[in-house]
Amino acid sequence: MNNKIKYGVAILISAIIVIAVYYGLGGAEPLVFEKETRPMLKVYGKPFQGEYTDPTIEKLFTEAREFALANEDATLAIINYNISDEDSVKQFIGYISDKDYDKMFVEMKEVTFVKTKINAHNLVMPRPDKVLEEATAFAKDNGLKLDELSIEIYHKESDLEVLFPCKAE
Repeated sequence: MNNKIKYGVAILISAIIVIAVYYGLGGAEPLVFEKETRPMLKVYGKPFQGEYTDPTIEKLFTEAREFALANEDATLAIINYNISDEDSVKQFIGYISDKDYDKMFVEMKEVTFVKTKINAHNLVMPRPDKVLEEATAFAKDNGLKLDELSIEIYHKESDLEVLFPCKAE
């Protein structure tokens, strides 16, 4: 067999492996959106505003994740506030719980959300801007308008729920 055929077969096999891994990790799952109203959502945690590279953000995330893992009634959650500066982030990092804790919290009552679930490995999850774009289109098609934030709820390693609160009419 000449070298061109060997390289062609190797490239073809590599491509098939990459595609299989992508599908296997959940990368081909479509985003499915739905409208949901919750009577109350309370996120306990701490605010952060700064650059993505600030080690404080990782510290807050790790603390919240460890708390959620240690407490069955808590689920890791991050509120992302949409800001125009691409080099910085404004978040509230913590956990959701039905149990009351003596900690800082953000509370939302009687809120309608546009919701999607993402069941994919972090390596192949859709980009946040793609999720926002599709959520905005769903909201528009359903007569809703998204607010300027989103909430990520991490049920498990590759089980993410994203909520987009809607503005009151």
